[in-house]
Amino acid sequence: HPSSPSRTSSQGIERFRSKRLREKVAALQKLDRNQRGTYEVALVKLMGTLSNRIRNEMPDQLAIIPPLESGAEEWVSPWRLMANENPSETAILRLMDLQGIVEDLDKDHLNKAVATADLFKSAVGFREKVDLEVSFNRADFFYRSMYAYLFAMVLLMISWMFWPRSLLKASWVFMSIGLLIHGWGIAMRMVIMGRPPVSTLYESIIFVGFICVLMCFILEWILKNGIGIFSGVTLGTLLHFIGFSYASDEDTMGMLVAVLDSNFWLATHVVTITMGYGITLVAGLVGHLYLVMAILKPSHSSKLQEIFKNSLGLTLVGLLFTTLGTILGGIWADQSWGRFWGWDPKENGALLIVPWLLMLLHGRIGGLVKPLGFSSGLVLGNITVALAWFGVNLLAVGLHNYGFTKAIAVNLTIFCVAEAIFALIGYVWASMRLNSVAQSAT
Repeated sequence: HPSSPSRTSSQGIERFRSKRLREKVAALQKLDRNQRGTYEVALVKLMGTLSNRIRNEMPDQLAIIPPLESGAEEWVSPWRLMANENPSETAILRLMDLQGIVEDLDKDHLNKAVATADLFKSAVGFREKVDLEVSFNRADFFYRSMYAYLFAMVLLMISWMFWPRSLLKASWVFMSIGLLIHGWGIAMRMVIMGRPPVSTLYESIIFVGFICVLMCFILEWILKNGIGIFSGVTLGTLLHFIGFSYASDEDTMGMLVAVLDSNFWLATHVVTITMGYGITLVAGLVGHLYLVMAILKPSHSSKLQEIFKNSLGLTLVGLLFTTLGTILGGIWADQSWGRFWGWDPKENGALLIVPWLLMLLHGRIGGLVKPLGFSSGLVLGNITVALAWFGVNLLAVGLHNYGFTKAIAVNLTIFCVAEAIFALIGYVWASMRLNSVAQSAT
């Protein structure tokens, strides 16, 4: 089929690129403007418009033609090949295969179209990773894990009213199922892409969500008090929703920019710093729980102390990963740009988390910050993570900016303002409630 004598390169060029027409237009373009008639001017303008449309508006849609070079990763679309001045004979044959499929479908020759598609697939070299990616897309792992988290959240809320032990265990089981599905989906992405799953904002959101749920799973495994389940399913569901908003914009498995094309640094710096983001967010959510518990049940001092100890341990772990990730980022920057530190917004954002957590820990160790103030500080710590993670990426300056997006900027502003208000009101209200309980006790 591919080597059929009737399917020659000259026929392919004639059919798909209108070689005679292009040659005629090229000859017309060489003529002096004064020598061109109305027909010649219109023809040149038409061909220029069509050529620009092919080159600029549809070059990357349906990239189903593999590269000629062995080992190259970038596939191309039929439109890009047709816009190529010198397409190869192999590329033309693939284009003719596709045209044959279209003609067969137009004539309702379904079986013939399927047979031609199979031949096209064989000629292209249908790779195992393509099959795996198709399976991945059909499985919808992240939607399934989100449903598991949501069901675990519903069971947990019901357990606050009925059958607390049984439903708490059931909630933990569904969170575990969601975590397994979540992790399996990330593992499949790693196999398909051949790199760690943290090269884009979308990937980092999905990965941070996994880290958050994993840390909460460990927390619940140790304490068995429901705090880990609530924190895990809340953050897992929320980050899934945010990730889906990015996934709807474009292909989530695109090519890497050159500076990111390093599996070593993606597996060290980026994975480490995103783990720091996730653990710090978990600590911030536990800080929320402390404030809410102090407001609703200020007399439960043992429960408050337990929540505070959890947040303190998470803060230490979060500080470890964010500090290590920032240091590794400086080493990567030296290898990529020739300097360890350049006060880039992304560098400043990552560094901001470290002194914030250090300030809270030193204040607590020195006795200047009480558990209530520490928890409020963790809530504000979510703002530092959001700005370092999303905010600096949307600035119009720096080596890490991905373009300003108004909708994301508005949502980020709402989140930061809401967290600041919650921390302030929560601190004042909880302080009043705790003081009231202390006074009544005396």
